[in-house]
Order: sequence, then C-alpha cells, then structure tokens
Amino acid sequence: MTATAPHTRFRAIAVGLALYVGAILVMTLSDHSPAGLIWRAARAATSLGIPMSFDAAEQLGNIGIFIPLGIFAQAFVQERFPGLSPAERWLRAAAITLAGCALSSCVEALQGILLPARVPSLHDVALNTLGTALGAAGACAWSIVRAPRRGR
Repeated sequence: MTATAPHTRFRAIAVGLALYVGAILVMTLSDHSPAGLIWRAARAATSLGIPMSFDAAEQLGNIGIFIPLGIFAQAFVQERFPGLSPAERWLRAAAITLAGCALSSCVEALQGILLPARVPSLHDVALNTLGTALGAAGACAWSIVRAPRRGR
C-alpha cells in the first residue's frame, strides 16, 4: 500500500458522502410526488409474494433512503479518525444519527416552505433517523469486527 492510499480512500469516501447527501436533497426536495414509485415498489413486493401496502412501502423507503447516509458517514469518520476505540466509534455513530435527524428535519421544513404538493411529517423524520442509525450502527459494528486486535 502506498502512502497516498489512505488519503485517496478518505477523499473517495468524502466525495461519496457529499454526492449521497446531494442525491437525498434532489430526491426529497423535488416537486414530483414519489407516489408512483412507492406504488410500483408495493406492487413488485406483492408480486413476489410479500404483501405490502402503499404505507408500508413508503415507510420502508423512508428508512432505506437514509441507511447509505449512515454507512457513508461512519466510513468517513473511520477514515478521518483511525484508531478509535469501540466506545468512541459507537459515540460517533450516535452523533451521525443526530446529524441524519438534523438533515431530515431540514428537508421536511424546506418541503413545507417550498413545496406545497409535499406534506412535511415528523413521522418521516423519525423513519429517516432510524435509517441513518441502522446504517451507522451496521458500519460501526462491521468496523469493530474487522479491526485488528491489539495485543496479539
């Protein structure tokens, strides 16, 4: 591994994180209703033998859209602060979850102000926050399992 590899990896993760935040903003601050996509997801699940209502598909989508945010953010933290203890990694995962909640809250507020066709919802904020938490916790757990053991 070259001396620039960690810097290159950090830069790639930072760019990925920024692009994903941008994608969330584009998807959620569009004046196009996601109802058609949600109905297609519900029908696709039902055709696979998984009964799914529109509401269930919407809730899963609200969680799912923020899972990669938690993963990218946790990877960013791991690259930025190598050598963190497991407890420090979990604290960072909690901070990432709060940041996801803040991003979702801002999106919902902007939807209420700028997009009359979209309905802001605290329920969406809670589901987006859950998605961020799942992504950050999964990435955190993975990084702890994959970390080299000290004293061996």
